[in-house]
Amino acid sequence: MQVILWSFRFHPEDGVELKELISAANPPISCIITDNLLASWAQDVADELNIPRIIFYPSPGMALAFHFYLKSMLHENKLPVRAQELVRIPGIDSAGLSPLSSDQVSSPVIETIPDVMRYFYVTNALRAHEAAGVMCNTFAAIEEEACIALSENAMINPNKVPFVDIGPLLPDPYFADDDACEHCDKVECLAWLDEQPTASVVYISFGSFARANREQIEELAFGLEASEKRFLWVLHNGAEEFLPEGFLERATTNKTGMVVKKWAPQLLVLSHRAVGGFMTHCGWNSTMESLSRGVPIITMPFYGEQRGNARIIVEHLGIGVGLAKDGEDGLIPRIAFERAFRAVIDEGELVRSKAAQVKETARAAFKESPRKIKGFVHKVLHSRHPS
Repeated sequence: MQVILWSFRFHPEDGVELKELISAANPPISCIITDNLLASWAQDVADELNIPRIIFYPSPGMALAFHFYLKSMLHENKLPVRAQELVRIPGIDSAGLSPLSSDQVSSPVIETIPDVMRYFYVTNALRAHEAAGVMCNTFAAIEEEACIALSENAMINPNKVPFVDIGPLLPDPYFADDDACEHCDKVECLAWLDEQPTASVVYISFGSFARANREQIEELAFGLEASEKRFLWVLHNGAEEFLPEGFLERATTNKTGMVVKKWAPQLLVLSHRAVGGFMTHCGWNSTMESLSRGVPIITMPFYGEQRGNARIIVEHLGIGVGLAKDGEDGLIPRIAFERAFRAVIDEGELVRSKAAQVKETARAAFKESPRKIKGFVHKVLHSRHPS
């Protein structure tokens, strides 16, 4: 089997370049696997060359189900949707997941979004119905209803595009039996964690793109101090300047906290015995990483599907504590942070127990992932060219 990794630049020549690359391949390429929203044009190349295109969707099944449901919504004149309008995705009926507000499933379909952005999003999402198959980075143990809806629900998948859940897609060390920190070179934050009691530290990181403003960082910092909980906080691009006066000095003097600039080794941090909770923006990768290590989550979503992911974490799986914005200023108040830190570290037996259970289901799904990917691709190819 020949595999070609190709990165597109998203301009009109992409289709021509991809077609030339595939046509020149020896042995011949038998399948294209692409993203949907940013590379839906690859369907045209696949059709022209008469080879199947499989979509890989890196986010949760609930968000993918909504993308598929857009076709029915469009035919029923349900687009665009109003801000905060409640949306029921057919087949997803659990109390913790239905209904969702429009901004919890997909911001680009809201009526206040510019028409050109909504048009780009919807037209690209609709092309998923033309694919030969869809693989999603989730697993049925945490998203059973979404997986069933994507496989069987006619309102979601009228063309019966084959679907498979192949998650969690993470590096092997996330599922190692031992402490992933045990045999690694120690960076400063890991050495600091070594000195902390077990399950006593809240790890705070909002990924590569999500950013909190000055006022929100101040509220978070004041909430941390009031909770008297230990913390390891990753801040980007000079955001430490937004911290309250004397905050870092007090944390350093009292040995209760550490701020890391730009980056921390997330696998090693989440694997450390001292970490008892993870405050995250609820990006799907960070969510999967946390549940794969059995770490309870404090949800602080910023936009889009992150809000839906938070619903999965808190209301559906019960492995975390949610934070809600307060009032017209849209800020999460310090008292909410204080309560969340205390709930996870001091009173978190139930969420820790549930997180440990989800960790085991993630491990089982991870072991099955290679077999499922191989079997699914074989099924798609065989369905087009049965022997």
